[in-house]
Amino acid sequence: MVGNRTGPSRRALLTGGLATGALATLPRPGRASSAGPRISVMVVAASQFRGLELRTPEFTRATGIAVDYLTTPFRNLQQKVSAVGVAHDGGVDIVTYMDAWGPSNAYWYEDLTPLMARDGLGLDRYPAAFHPACRSGGRITGLPVRGAAQTFYYRRDLFDRHGLSAPATWTDVIDAGRRLATLEPSIAPLNLYFGNDGSQQNLFVWLSLIWSAGGDLFAANGAPLLTSAVVADATRFYIDLHRRYAIANRGSVSFVEKDAAISFAQGKAAMAPLWSWNIGQFMDRSRSVLTPDQVGFVPMPAVVADRPSVAYANVFPMSINRYSGQKEAAWAYLKWLSDPALERRNALEKQVAGQVLDNNIVVQRSNLSDPTISAANGGTLALAANALETGRVCPQMEDWPEIGETLSNMITRAANGQDIDRLLARAQRDVIATLRRGGLDIDG
Repeated sequence: MVGNRTGPSRRALLTGGLATGALATLPRPGRASSAGPRISVMVVAASQFRGLELRTPEFTRATGIAVDYLTTPFRNLQQKVSAVGVAHDGGVDIVTYMDAWGPSNAYWYEDLTPLMARDGLGLDRYPAAFHPACRSGGRITGLPVRGAAQTFYYRRDLFDRHGLSAPATWTDVIDAGRRLATLEPSIAPLNLYFGNDGSQQNLFVWLSLIWSAGGDLFAANGAPLLTSAVVADATRFYIDLHRRYAIANRGSVSFVEKDAAISFAQGKAAMAPLWSWNIGQFMDRSRSVLTPDQVGFVPMPAVVADRPSVAYANVFPMSINRYSGQKEAAWAYLKWLSDPALERRNALEKQVAGQVLDNNIVVQRSNLSDPTISAANGGTLALAANALETGRVCPQMEDWPEIGETLSNMITRAANGQDIDRLLARAQRDVIATLRRGGLDIDG
């Protein structure tokens, strides 16, 4: 069985930079005010959190608790979150982090279980896909605040022009891609993103293919399954969309997710697997040449016609720092932030305190299934609501950041023509070595 750790993992120490550098760049807000407690909240730079920040005076008036926002670009967030825990820094009361980073930092996240039981709250208000990223052992360690489901976009106008149906399976994607390659030669049939910039985005479609085929990356005892038939077949298929079927954008070998989204928004591709939130980008005429009538979207295609697809889900939970001296105030803020009515307002009201904002992120079941919210934000939320009940987040394990980097490098090399079977065998050995170096024992 895979063991558990109670202190900082080797990965946390590495990404935290031993609490040097990253901490030095964090703002140091005051810890108190005459009006009441003051807390600091680390969030990723996004219009969703800007909208919440502009609404925070409502919270302060109601509770007397002042809030300082430590807004951090995504590329810096992982290092700064890890640095807080490594340094036992109580100056940051709440952190926001991506699901992949949770297990290596969970030892310093406050157990929210008794607080939620006391106040009658539960994870049941959130889709099932998000739950694993908010738990560590028997503890609830975070609440989802930002999340999305994979969504398959296609050019509805091109499909209608040539009598094509919206793709339901990956075979449909290949068939449509081959026809469009001939009928619309100036447009790439499919945008993928095999490039690796350290964010491991090239694993998203690959993992969905594996899960949708009934496979997994790890056995019940924790052993990697990279050389299993299901994983090998899914890997070959993923790469063959570029190498064999030749329907992927030529730039896909170096594309990351942002490149694929921009290319689709600029009308240069006919299909692209991205996120439910990307609809906002595609409907924004300052960032897209497309009109709403040109953009179609469906769930991720099935690998096998009679087996439903499993979408990759991404979630950013928010956790209270166990070293904080303001835990009750921090919990009051988390309860305010997770109010479904506030989340609804933040997605519907496009102007706050005189600032124009475009946020289409909601993570609670009641809001994901709300037709008014979905209609006001491009329509993808209803699709996401279903996908997130059967979807999955990345493997929740302390060494995933390192393992994910190994796998991401493997995908990039495969897309560039290296032998897939050899790459999988090497990755299998490297992942086992990572698990063993991390102090985890694998039986069998």
